[in-house]
Amino acid sequence: MTFILKKIKSIVPKEKQIEIKNGKRKIVDRKILQGYVLVDMKLSDETWYIIRNTPGVTGFIGTGTQPSPCSAKEIANGFI
Repeated sequence: MTFILKKIKSIVPKEKQIEIKNGKRKIVDRKILQGYVLVDMKLSDETWYIIRNTPGVTGFIGTGTQPSPCSAKEIANGFI
């Protein structure tokens, strides 16, 4: 199981923004897609089982029972 988990990488899409608080500028990371976590993995029965049965995971983007992969263009455009 440990070997399989090393093949799964989770990504929370963020962007840098300037926040002004008390007259001071500060650069902060803001989540782009609230509530979403992107997963970079090779889809197999074992990895799909782990992700699907992770506590707190309520659904997936895609049709049917399999998640949909993001294209390289979507990733380059910031997942939007």
